[in-house]
Amino acid sequence: MKYVVSKSKICFYLIFCWFIVGCGNAAPKGKSDFSDCKYGKPAAIFSDKIPDITAHSFNIFQNEGIELVRFTNGMVMELIQSGCDNIVQSFKFQLPGDHRKKNALDWVEEAVIQLRYLGGLDPKFASLSFWGNEIEQRKSAIKLGSTHDIQQGFKVKIDKVLSSSESILLLELSQ
Repeated sequence: MKYVVSKSKICFYLIFCWFIVGCGNAAPKGKSDFSDCKYGKPAAIFSDKIPDITAHSFNIFQNEGIELVRFTNGMVMELIQSGCDNIVQSFKFQLPGDHRKKNALDWVEEAVIQLRYLGGLDPKFASLSFWGNEIEQRKSAIKLGSTHDIQQGFKVKIDKVLSSSESILLLELSQ
């Protein structure tokens, strides 16, 4: 059986494919410049002027602010700020060493430790210690990989990525 495809069908499929590929690469209209966002454009939270920070960078990529911070204790943290009217702050703490034997509660406690550490860097970061305290009060109810309410309108999600040489603590604070 011979299959015949007309030129008009070929043109239709080519235009359809071009449209799909073009739409997939388009930036969200009205949001790429953050002018319609309740909180505006993401801004760096940390700075290399803080004594415990040895390296710092901040960049805006598409509609996210990405901050990379290296601390004197060897820890590296990436903070991704996303959202327009509902902000999400995703912390990724690279922890040197083998943490594969830690249980779920240990990871929740590690999140508390890291938030308190950040909160102690400078008085302007005190709210991070507050979130650490809120998580500690609810630590027995927090399950890794699940989102939990910690205050009215505020949520937390804690997870981990393990290897033998370093582990990553994932902490997400959102509205």
